[in-house]
Amino acid sequence: MRPFAFRIHEFKSIEDSGVCILSGDSITVLAGQNEAGKTAVLTALRDFDLEAGAKPTTQDYEPEERADSDTRVSVQFGDWNPSYIASELSKENFTIPRSAAKWLHQNSRLWITRVFKSGQFVLEDSLASEWNDNAEPKAEEAAESEAESSTEQSEVTAPAPKVLQPSEFANWLRDYWPNFVYFDSFQDSLPRQVDFNDVEVSMPAKVAPAKAVKSKVPSSVHDFVVMADLDIERVATLAENDKALGNYLSLRGAAITGDFLTYWKQKVDKEETVDLRVRHLRDAAGTLKLAFYVHDKSDQYPDQRSKGFLWFLSFYLRLAAAHKRYPDRRRILLIDEPGSYLHARAQRDVLHLFEDRITQQDQVLYSTHSPYLIPPERLHRLRIVLKTTAGGTKILDRLTHPDLRGTEFADSLSPVITAIGIDISQSLTFNKERNLFVEGISDHMYLMTWGRLFRPELPERFNVFPGTGATTVPLLGSLFIGWGFKFVVLLDNDDQGQSIQGKLERELTVPRSRIVHPKDAKTIEDLFSVEDFRALLSAMDPSLTLNAGEAPSAAIKRQNIDKVLLARTYSERADKMTLTKKSQESINRLLTELWSAWEQ
Repeated sequence: MRPFAFRIHEFKSIEDSGVCILSGDSITVLAGQNEAGKTAVLTALRDFDLEAGAKPTTQDYEPEERADSDTRVSVQFGDWNPSYIASELSKENFTIPRSAAKWLHQNSRLWITRVFKSGQFVLEDSLASEWNDNAEPKAEEAAESEAESSTEQSEVTAPAPKVLQPSEFANWLRDYWPNFVYFDSFQDSLPRQVDFNDVEVSMPAKVAPAKAVKSKVPSSVHDFVVMADLDIERVATLAENDKALGNYLSLRGAAITGDFLTYWKQKVDKEETVDLRVRHLRDAAGTLKLAFYVHDKSDQYPDQRSKGFLWFLSFYLRLAAAHKRYPDRRRILLIDEPGSYLHARAQRDVLHLFEDRITQQDQVLYSTHSPYLIPPERLHRLRIVLKTTAGGTKILDRLTHPDLRGTEFADSLSPVITAIGIDISQSLTFNKERNLFVEGISDHMYLMTWGRLFRPELPERFNVFPGTGATTVPLLGSLFIGWGFKFVVLLDNDDQGQSIQGKLERELTVPRSRIVHPKDAKTIEDLFSVEDFRALLSAMDPSLTLNAGEAPSAAIKRQNIDKVLLARTYSERADKMTLTKKSQESINRLLTELWSAWEQ
């Protein structure tokens, strides 16, 4: 089962977050102002995945002055195998009504809600209703069938399977959806030392999940124990033998160092620079303690290292330990401000780690203020977290959302503006020499994705600036002319695009050679072949159609399709879609024309 979307109600500053669809390429980014509620989103999702009946980890999660609040978090799952679910139920001698099993075969998505006051999971109404008048009769029929069997056979026949009720089935499914792993760099740092007795009590098994989050032992210690294969029972046995215990802990430190260095690439003179060590010591009262060090020519406590290193170490422990605890279970990593203390290049390394390793199996949802973690060619990953006095915290799915209009929300878009090449409030310098204006964010998504796939030098050399419609392009042009910057323009080949072309030439004296229209196409979507566009529509919504002889732009207009969501759907799936030769030729022709326009 894979999470596809979520929605949060009445959690801290969130009244109703709205439905947030997770990015199809497994990395979703939350950006927004400070205090907008990004951390609240992540902690709400963390608390969704607690065991049934458990109290939320988040303190004071209920909105202020709302004693009657109904806090709940809903997650939409998909990608399940109904036959596998039926088989797993059977192994545990469970069953569900036949109509519920049929529902699972017929539907590809399922919403599951956690009600925080009860701590129980609830199935969406359309599936829960399939239990009505089904569960009890089936159980009775099974019991009657068993009673009719002979006495001899009844002694060897397995008992009738238990019919799970909706909440029981929702809770049972928890073992089959990904493990939600939350990481907060400010709370999960490895301490200098801990009392061994506290570790022994909070972690009865060496690979047990770290449940004792409110104990004296930080979760990072639990993670260290797991990654070092530290046998707590053996430590207790060797507690009175300092030499033997010291040797054992030294071996365990070496074991975790070797694994850590597969992640940490910092070297001095081409040599690894750190060892992770765990040692024992005793205080004046004789209490046994475990102390943690980072050795680099000399021993240092973790908090004596740079904040960047401390963050990376903490992140490694959480990530690697989660994988070791559940090697066969997928994860969704919830990361608050990854790499805040890392320099720009190291932040890009973190992003590369996400893309190259983690998303092969897991999903990532992280919040950030850093433009280095919002690559301009991947803006489809971006979700804007916005907080207003009237509506609380909401999650917006596009940069062009009407709620983002207004100067009061400029801070929300600041890292995005910087990522795509400009931050007017701070400077007028650009990170690339060439500038391209497009009508909207959907054009930006298509171009950056196509550039990455077919002409990598384009996203590497061009700043691509999206307007909020064709009519905003002349304003961008007048600003750049005033600043002394050159640019090229991509406009639709429709009446409005031709009108804006005339305005640019007539009023701003932009050379015709610097203005490009998609050839033999009204809009950029018309560059897709019939086969490719039908596949894209199906990926977004199977009910969408493309009639015979109809252009993609006409189908979009006829069905009032959201162009931004369509472009985001393509960007998320582009690496897994093989376009037809016709589409590739049309796209490459456009990219070549844009490059040539600059050369002219």
